[in-house]
Amino acid sequence: MKRKIILLTLVIAIFIILSVVLFIIFYSNYKNKISQCPFINTSRYGIDYSFENCMGIISIEDWKIPQRHYEIRDDKHSYIIEFVNNTKQYKLNDGSLYIYRAPDESFQTQLGNNNEKVFYEKLFMNGEIKTIEYDNFEKIPKYMKVDVNTGEVSLYNSFGEMTSGDSNIYRELVNKNKDL
Repeated sequence: MKRKIILLTLVIAIFIILSVVLFIIFYSNYKNKISQCPFINTSRYGIDYSFENCMGIISIEDWKIPQRHYEIRDDKHSYIIEFVNNTKQYKLNDGSLYIYRAPDESFQTQLGNNNEKVFYEKLFMNGEIKTIEYDNFEKIPKYMKVDVNTGEVSLYNSFGEMTSGDSNIYRELVNKNKDL
């Protein structure tokens, strides 16, 4: 009986020690990643909203409520660049974040001059945040490239508008997201 108690105590002690070690490793990796993003605001994080990744001035945050999606933010210029449904919709390559967009009918809208529905977004382009309007849902570009160091955004409607290197990356993202 005494032997069983010693064995049980030993198992519990090992479990506690392993749990603490794993927590320290995880927390250290988390702190290391966050320290690489000088403009990130971690006060937003909680049960339903957490840090996923960051690069330069861009962070990716995981929303769990009401349905899981990821928010891509420009932390230096303090705005949301894009929402994506999964981590297969973007790829970091050579200082740029390539995003395959899947805008849906819930895209931001406002009433235009003639009370018609206008789709719009605010993006950092040419050194400033600009509002871009689309009179038609189909005109919203599906390909977005973000410089992770400056936040500059480029938009493309077709592979013909981009370099062959960029189009290869976007083709890869499209193939990973055939269900969008």
